[in-house]
Amino acid sequence: MKNLQRKLLIVSLLAISATILGACKKEETPADQPVTLVYWGLWEPESVMEEIIEEYQQLHPNVTIEYTRRPYSGGQYKQALLERLPEEDPRKAPDIMRISNTWLPELVDELAPIPTDIMSEAEYTQTFYDTALRDFKANGNIYAIPLEVDTLGLFYNIDLFRNEGLTIPPTDWDSFIEYAKKLTKKEDSKITQAGAALGSSSNVLHSAEILSLLMLQSGIQMVDDNKTEAIFDTSNNAQGVTVVEYYTDFIERHGIWGEELPSSLDMFISGKLGMMIAPSWRVFDILDANPKFEFNTAKVPQISLGNEVNYSTYWAEAVSKDATDTKAAWEFVKFLSGAEQLQKLYDKESELRAFGEPYARKDLKDEIKNAPYVGPFVQMAPTAKNWYMGNDEVAFDALDILITNVLSGTSATKATEAAAEKVTFELTKLQ
Repeated sequence: MKNLQRKLLIVSLLAISATILGACKKEETPADQPVTLVYWGLWEPESVMEEIIEEYQQLHPNVTIEYTRRPYSGGQYKQALLERLPEEDPRKAPDIMRISNTWLPELVDELAPIPTDIMSEAEYTQTFYDTALRDFKANGNIYAIPLEVDTLGLFYNIDLFRNEGLTIPPTDWDSFIEYAKKLTKKEDSKITQAGAALGSSSNVLHSAEILSLLMLQSGIQMVDDNKTEAIFDTSNNAQGVTVVEYYTDFIERHGIWGEELPSSLDMFISGKLGMMIAPSWRVFDILDANPKFEFNTAKVPQISLGNEVNYSTYWAEAVSKDATDTKAAWEFVKFLSGAEQLQKLYDKESELRAFGEPYARKDLKDEIKNAPYVGPFVQMAPTAKNWYMGNDEVAFDALDILITNVLSGTSATKATEAAAEKVTFELTKLQ
């Protein structure tokens, strides 16, 4: 009887082992078995990625990387990921994809975490800026590796500064307001030259991000610790309302911008705007429109110079949980994030535009920290942060509507409460 029980136990253990091995099979593909990984990129054409991919494939002859640059097209790229990643047919979705640093809440259930034997949290923290761990860690795992970093920066018109005797960009918001007033020119009450593009949302690019920057600099906690409720209307003694009023005052009190003006980018390119706030890639839009335009970039102003806070807005590579081989995919992404590979990509990208993607790695900061245009953005990276939005499109829309409502006469308190409620509603959908 005991022998029979022993045999049954052995059979049961073998069956369990077979089940476990079967479940792990996807991540234990033999090294010589062919693996094809579909990789969706956004900003780099195939010609930029070609050399790096070929180098990796020579080191791993069994791996084929099929890279395609996908059109961003507003929200269509994100929507394609949201629709295709849950599909049972893995051929409809990429194995590797580029995602925004605000998308993890919506995508996390469809992504594979980085295996700790490929990159530990300690290595990740040592390699990349702090914002990356905050943005891409969930449920005790890390879900994306950044190849670049970006922040909001200050763009300023050199000629307009020179005309007013301004030699250096402002470093704090009080100076920023003084500069903006000097730079603003009017005929009667009509603005012919704007000092700075702030105060509205309809014609200020990145307005929701700028408002977020001001809130973060003011020490406002945007969502509660459980990430289930937006509290930027009540946290820090309801300072969020004060920040909203501070933002709209650029129009209502200081008169350096107006809702009737063209978009901030168009005004800047036309030479009729002294300062605007935007991420580094707006440099390309400006130079494409007017290659001879004299402008420069600088770090954004701070509320407190002793406690610098900047705003991160960038992209990273993630892997689908249903990838052909998740471990092979992560090994390739880690290869891409290596210092040598990022330098090669930067050089290739710089052949097509003013500069390549700002380095995500801390150890490469000194390489470009003083470079034209891009330098200030890298200098801000160590103190950059973002916030848990849930659905970033809804959050940005809520903040933009908040600004518009205040300018239309709604009290800042009511408008801020309504925006927080809208974000909270989306956060509850993710629970």
